[in-house]
Amino acid sequence: MKHVIIIKKNGTIVSKSLQSVTNVSNVTITHKDVVSLFNTNIRKSINFKNNFKRYCDWELEDSVISLFGSKEGRAGSENKYDLPPPEDIDIYFGEILIVKSVEDVICDLTRKDFDDFIEVSFGGFEDLGANDTEEEYDPELDKYESDFVVPDNEVEYEEGYNPDEEEEEEEYKSSTDEEEDGCSCCSDNDNK
Repeated sequence: MKHVIIIKKNGTIVSKSLQSVTNVSNVTITHKDVVSLFNTNIRKSINFKNNFKRYCDWELEDSVISLFGSKEGRAGSENKYDLPPPEDIDIYFGEILIVKSVEDVICDLTRKDFDDFIEVSFGGFEDLGANDTEEEYDPELDKYESDFVVPDNEVEYEEGYNPDEEEEEEEYKSSTDEEEDGCSCCSDNDNK
């Protein structure tokens, strides 16, 4: 009995036992032990059974991770799990079976092994909060910033302009405000 991974339609990962199948090349949906890994609805799905096959092998240092599933299905039954490249662009329907093997012989694939495989396949994950530190104050930055900011007492204004006086606001008139019965782009000649 070897452990395999089932990825549920909603993306949940479950470890299951595969009892009598010993070689990856013998994993087919017609084998009763393989069928028993999936939920009842998938077991009954003719579309899933007709399209279930081995789609991808990821070669690791000492083993192979194989993906079995169906790329055909009805809308709404898409598997939500984000698979690693090159399967990250494909859509799978229903549940996905993941099997680990060495020279075609199935071996145990634990949840931790699978999580490690996913992390390596995606290039590792960074804990975004782990290395956060507050930046220290750098007076050099203020020095450069002050080169661009001119104090109010050093600003030169055009002759006759006094910034302390309030300016009269000009009334804005839109070109569409000219006539209420029609716009300026239409003329009586256009209506004839």
